[in-house]
This record gives sequence, C-alpha cells and structure tokens, in this order.
Amino acid sequence: MAGKKGIVGIEAAIVLIAFVIVAAALAFVVLNMGMFTTQKSKEVMNQALNEASSALEVDGSVMAYVNDTGFVRAIYIPLKISPGQQAVDLSNDKVDVVIRLP
Repeated sequence: MAGKKGIVGIEAAIVLIAFVIVAAALAFVVLNMGMFTTQKSKEVMNQALNEASSALEVDGSVMAYVNDTGFVRAIYIPLKISPGQQAVDLSNDKVDVVIRLP
C-alpha cells in the first residue's frame, strides 16, 4: 500500500468547487428556461383570451320588421363595442350574417 496515493484534502475541495460551479450554471439555465416558458405561455394565454372575448354587445332591443304578408323583412340589432375592446371592422368583406330558422 505504500505505492498508492489517496486523494488529498485540497484536491477534494477543488473537485467539490467544480461540482458546485457546474451545478449553479445548470440551475441558472433551467430556471432561465422556466421563466422564459412561463412568460411565453402567459403571452399566448392573453392573446387567446383577447381573441375569444367578444368585442360587441347587444345595446337595446332586437327588432324585426315584417311585410304585409307577415314575413320578416329586416332585423335590427343595435350593437356597441364592449368596454376596453378595440373597434370592429363590419365591412361586407369581413362579416358574414347567418340566420338559422327553426
């Protein structure tokens, strides 16, 4: 056993310090990626909520005008923009009106 050397205290300390530095760097990378993912998912959720929330509300009574034979000639639906929402483009090429009859 005289020819074998054991690990000295200073060598163990150097190895331990190297492990701590590597672990700290990996922990920083993991935490940074977690924060980035959290921020990105928050942005996606906010965007989805903005797209899903309705920008228009019915503002008053819905009225239907009928002709002499009793058929509906026109339907009047007063709309307003919901509080905190952006303006809505209601031009003919952007909006489809669908009527479902029973």
